[in-house]
Amino acid sequence: MEQEINVIKYLVALRNCSKQSLPMSDSLVAYDLILLIAIQCGERQPLSVKQLFSSLPHSYSAVREHYNRLLNDGYVVHKQDEKDKRIKYIEPTEKFIGSVVNYANNAKAILNTPPLSISARL
Repeated sequence: MEQEINVIKYLVALRNCSKQSLPMSDSLVAYDLILLIAIQCGERQPLSVKQLFSSLPHSYSAVREHYNRLLNDGYVVHKQDEKDKRIKYIEPTEKFIGSVVNYANNAKAILNTPPLSISARL
């Protein structure tokens, strides 16, 4: 059971790291939203607003609430499709990218920390 407890300690540390680094307001919906946008951006895959909403296993209203917060707080902007103006792509801003890079660097440091020194405070 000791190994399982160590894994849980890592998960708690990563959760705390995400609260400090990402604009997620203690919501797994926002966390999933941010991770999906980050992955698509990192892989240079265009992501439309419609694709984002249909890709997450959360209610439309929950995704919309957190997405609008990211949009209004300047973490993402819309970019129109050149051929079809009805399609809006999500483009992360430097603010978003900086938050994600900070989170990834902190997460990497946590995952490279020996288990005994990881704090398990929620």
